[in-house]
Amino acid sequence: MLKAIVAALLTALPGCEDQMPNTKSSTPEVNVELGTLAKLITLPKQPTEVRWEVLERAQGQAATLRVLLRFSEEDYAAVVEASDVYDQRGNARIDKTVYDGWIIAAAKVGVDAREKGSRYYELIGVEPRQANLFWNAKLSPYVNGRITPLSDGYMFVSMQAN
Repeated sequence: MLKAIVAALLTALPGCEDQMPNTKSSTPEVNVELGTLAKLITLPKQPTEVRWEVLERAQGQAATLRVLLRFSEEDYAAVVEASDVYDQRGNARIDKTVYDGWIIAAAKVGVDAREKGSRYYELIGVEPRQANLFWNAKLSPYVNGRITPLSDGYMFVSMQAN
């Protein structure tokens, strides 16, 4: 269902016809193109690098949009500062398979990732933030999520479809 919504959205927007997601593949396609991403979420500042993918879920579960952004030092600080904090504060947690297999090495330099159970890492001294600056409810189903500030201007954004 979500792929149909994204495909319809991309078809309706000028210049996006050739960027429709491959609906036949079960493996998510990792994208580095900024134009389509900017139609799915709001980008509060202009990133210098981007990597993203849409993960479809089983019937009845929300799809996930994974995004790794790199900002200038100034823009990174502005995004982190302007993002809402959670009521219960603490260290960020991230799925081991995402951290080990999807987050690039440059984004993890200096990050203290410690095992937290069998599925997660706890990122010591990294406070997760709400993805409120990235929501684009008018154009996209991705309206729930969080950001995880990483190192060297990198930020991991994970959003679920409504």
